[in-house]
Amino acid sequence: MLGSISDIRRDYMLKSFDESHAADNPFDQFREWWDEATSADIDEVNAMTLATVDANGKPAARIVLLKGYTHEGFVFFTNYESAKGQDLAINPNAALLFFWKELERQIRIEGTVEKIDPADSDAYFHSRPAGSRIGAWVSPQSKVIPDRALLEVLDPEQNATFYDNYLELEYDLSKVLFIAAANSLQSIQPALRDRLEIIDLSGYAVEEKIEIAKRHLIPKQKELHGLKNTPIRFTDRLLEKIIQDYTRESGVRELDRQLASIMRYEARQLMLIS
Repeated sequence: MLGSISDIRRDYMLKSFDESHAADNPFDQFREWWDEATSADIDEVNAMTLATVDANGKPAARIVLLKGYTHEGFVFFTNYESAKGQDLAINPNAALLFFWKELERQIRIEGTVEKIDPADSDAYFHSRPAGSRIGAWVSPQSKVIPDRALLEVLDPEQNATFYDNYLELEYDLSKVLFIAAANSLQSIQPALRDRLEIIDLSGYAVEEKIEIAKRHLIPKQKELHGLKNTPIRFTDRLLEKIIQDYTRESGVRELDRQLASIMRYEARQLMLIS
């Protein structure tokens, strides 16, 4: 195994760096390389390794995302209570590394880290999608969250003093139980889904949906589309195919939409014939 790994080689011949062609200011040089990288269709072009050191001199590295840069420095965001946040509070010396294999280029950056203006942090947080904001809210980084009933967001002390920065109001959430319903878990942010207790409640069986369609949905859609007295026959087999192939839900909302689409088609056909 060690031999096969050591045999892995690649010659990097695409780029060379002549110091005489370097920009006088390193930030200007980075901007030139950054513009080249963003034009090269690189996946996660803003992904970079952040290396920190803790109070005992133990190094740690992880991937973070570049969120901006100026002549003053490079911006990334993290929870101040995360492992990297605590490392940087003790020792602000850190290193960044970009690796863009498509360009055969890496960029090493070393320096000290300081917090940006709180207003800029708040602006970034509120720019994130709602699911990401909730995931960050309930998921302190680098900490294990014990299982809780459905969604106990924070500990009681934090719940009692929760402040909504968007509405600028205080809330006492210590006695609030958060319950959410969804037909699919795929649209829920993973960071939030991992903090939920999922209760799977079965919906209507196929046979039940067929009966609901025959007794309620079909008559309703026929009347809505002016087809009340027009003979339109749906066999159980046809309804089952519509349910199995065109609807993926525990209820019958999408089934109702599919039947409405069929009725619209039938109404148009009748108009063309007449």
